[in-house]
Amino acid sequence: ALPFLTFGGVVPFFHIGDLALVQGQFAQAATEYEEGIVLFKAAGSESGLRDLQAGLAAVRYLTGDFPEAAALYGESLQQSHAMAFWPLVVSSLLGLAGIAIEVGDPARGARLLGAAEGIASSLGSPMYTREDPVMDRVLATVRLALDEQRFADLREAGRALSIEAAIGEALTAAEAGRSSLIAAD
Repeated sequence: ALPFLTFGGVVPFFHIGDLALVQGQFAQAATEYEEGIVLFKAAGSESGLRDLQAGLAAVRYLTGDFPEAAALYGESLQQSHAMAFWPLVVSSLLGLAGIAIEVGDPARGARLLGAAEGIASSLGSPMYTREDPVMDRVLATVRLALDEQRFADLREAGRALSIEAAIGEALTAAEAGRSSLIAAD
């Protein structure tokens, strides 16, 4: 292990990045997450890397860089699922719900939101605080796209999805989000 990756040396990247994110200081959050990602890659720490990657994905989503957010969330989702790191699976599902909505698939977004909420509930733990601004944006954009009854029905359907089905839907959203870069060029 690298000497600078002690408990005290790593925690600031999580806390400062997350704090900056919820305060809307996106440039500061991105810097903290990016620096932490470099360190975690060097140390070969997968769980820390995926956590920071999901935080950076949230920054990209909230600042409108949907292709990059989709790529980061998609990778974090796949690796977090493989490690059974369920809180990060939830984080990625929520972010990819937003991506789905932004690329024109609000029904998938509503289902993914429901899936994220359902899995979080089954874990008995709340979502990370850094997800609050992501949740706010997801809710605002899905409500612009769907009427309340349709949204409620799709959200409830998402809660009933298996983890595998939710991940399949989320990876479809990630691919659509990454493809939006091609469409924008």
